[in-house]
Amino acid sequence: MRSNVNLKRKIEEEIKAHEGLLKAYEALSLLSEAGLENISSDLFEGLKRFEQRDFEGSIKFFRKVTEGLKNFLKEKVELIDGLKGRKEKLAQLLSKSYDLISNFGEHYRTVGGYEEALLAKEIAVSLCTYIAQKTRTGKIMYSKEKT
Repeated sequence: MRSNVNLKRKIEEEIKAHEGLLKAYEALSLLSEAGLENISSDLFEGLKRFEQRDFEGSIKFFRKVTEGLKNFLKEKVELIDGLKGRKEKLAQLLSKSYDLISNFGEHYRTVGGYEEALLAKEIAVSLCTYIAQKTRTGKIMYSKEKT
């Protein structure tokens, strides 16, 4: 009977892992559809390195993803859902996320293992999905170019 419980737990873990992968790869597609190919490319590289268990390498790319999103908001976006405050709060979240992920590895006196890479991945995928969905559905108003 105990082996059935262990088998059920292992199957549930595998299902959860596959659902996470699907969510992550869906974010890649959404970013490309939204015209954010550079961010999509960095996310792909981060996901690939994470799957290869190169956690510090993946962290580096998830940090690049948050930086890319932060720059996209700063340089191109005026409003989200018609709200300037939402854009500003999201920009603050991206800035804090970038700072946190920067503390996770490949820098002097920082450490980045599986737990840090997993958190960085979840942050990057969630923010990419949100921003790409808003872009794709036309809920982002772009800044007027200054001439």
